[in-house]
Amino acid sequence: MKAILLPVCWLLAVRPLTGLAADASAPPTADSLREELRQMQRDYEQRIQQLEERISELEARPIIETNFATTPPSASLEESQELTEVNRALDREFKPVTVARERSVLYSDDSLLGNRLNKVLEGYLDTSGSYFRAGYGIDDKGGVQVPFQAPGALSKYRLGNETEQYGELVLARNFYKPRAFTTDEARLPGATDESLFEGPITHFQARISVFSDYGTGDFDFQLPEAWAAIGNVIPQNPSTKFWAGPRFYRRYQIYINDFWFLNMSGLGGGIEDFQTPVGKIGIAWLANTSADATYASFYPSDPTVPDGLAKNSLDVRLYDVLWNDTQSGEFVFTYGWSEGASDPRTNLPPNFVSSANGPAFMYLHTSEDFLVKGGFNQASVQFGAGPGYTFTSGFEKIQWTDGNYYVIPIEQDTWRFRVTEHFTVQPSEHFSIQPAVLYQYTDYRNEGGQQHWISAGLRPIYNFNDWFSIALEGGVDWTDWTTPTLGGFRGYLTKVTLAPQVAVGDQFFSRPVIRAYVTYATWSPDFEGRVGGFDYANDTEGWAFGVQMETWW
Repeated sequence: MKAILLPVCWLLAVRPLTGLAADASAPPTADSLREELRQMQRDYEQRIQQLEERISELEARPIIETNFATTPPSASLEESQELTEVNRALDREFKPVTVARERSVLYSDDSLLGNRLNKVLEGYLDTSGSYFRAGYGIDDKGGVQVPFQAPGALSKYRLGNETEQYGELVLARNFYKPRAFTTDEARLPGATDESLFEGPITHFQARISVFSDYGTGDFDFQLPEAWAAIGNVIPQNPSTKFWAGPRFYRRYQIYINDFWFLNMSGLGGGIEDFQTPVGKIGIAWLANTSADATYASFYPSDPTVPDGLAKNSLDVRLYDVLWNDTQSGEFVFTYGWSEGASDPRTNLPPNFVSSANGPAFMYLHTSEDFLVKGGFNQASVQFGAGPGYTFTSGFEKIQWTDGNYYVIPIEQDTWRFRVTEHFTVQPSEHFSIQPAVLYQYTDYRNEGGQQHWISAGLRPIYNFNDWFSIALEGGVDWTDWTTPTLGGFRGYLTKVTLAPQVAVGDQFFSRPVIRAYVTYATWSPDFEGRVGGFDYANDTEGWAFGVQMETWW
């Protein structure tokens, strides 16, 4: 820069000297010329100093990364920062937090990978909501690890007991009119003063999932989400959004056993976040299909013959019902209907899967700052009948002794009752814990019989410092399934895992995390041949060893 300024200064100096020589009416003296030169030197040194100060000021100014799709290139630093915050707030508005890991991302600043990705993709794509886990394990027989799960239980305690690679990559984008937000105050859907916000907001989201079982090594790619929503189109209720497409719809999970106790995810569309004086209302039509074979009178049919089942559900909810500053409730009503299917083979009666319809009801209670600051608690009570008994948009499946999965036929009079309770707290700097309990009773009617399922477990974590920790997870599942023609089984499965960990952070949900683990499981004689795969066909206990990484952002 100085190399450029010196010629400029020389030109500026030559011009005054030339003019001086031309305009002078009398020959200049040596002293007067020296004084003129000293004055010019002082002037130009002052100018150069001012230019250097300006250059230093420009070099010290931070580089601004802006979203040029929504931010004009001429926007000021304050406007660009404000619109970045608007984009983040819109992501939270269109992607409601319903499960614990999503909540941990929302309230945490230590998601280094997510922060970096979103920084790079700022203004183009948002990847928050992504999840990945991968690893490998073996059993004490020398074979590939298979999970220890009680027959009849809909989930398993997951630490050191997940035998697959699984990932979800979210690609999302918000669209809105340029200059839709004012520079003095950004307004989101639901703002009381609509004059500061104009125009619809559109959110598009796609989710790519990948699954690979340890035993097969084959990868299965799916697209469980590809949906769009438009909000701020009703002036009197700007938070209301219209949406359509396959999506994960307001689902709820117990993390330590990966149990989705309400999961109406599927294909469909609806209206959500309609604000009322008591809470928000969502109405959705959701559907799901299955190409798996079904039971014929609870005996496996040919797994190569798909039945092409379809189930539809109407989902109506009242949520964000605030009881006080820390507690809220959600009321859910669903009504499902499914069409029957017939087996093309002649050795089974036609229409062995009958048509059915039925409702489901649920109340979910959420407590923030439970027991300690930052604690989180969720409890639910559920009842469902007919197609509503699954508390999902699809069908319930069971793995038979041949290793294949089969859809359980839905009887009109089938019903289920379930209660769940879990919470996550960190009472001290070095200790955090998540316990969970649930009870479920199902009456499958006819040949399906009756089933009880009781589950209880907990995962405490002790952090030695900000990075190193050790996790211990124990869980017990007790099931009792009795059928009129097939007899049944009754017993328990206990699983215990010890896992030293390295994580980015010292919270229960700090991720990424890398862990090694050793797992031990024991089960009742009634479960012999139904737990642990072929390696444990004649055993009632087993061990597994492995490593795993898990991350989300």
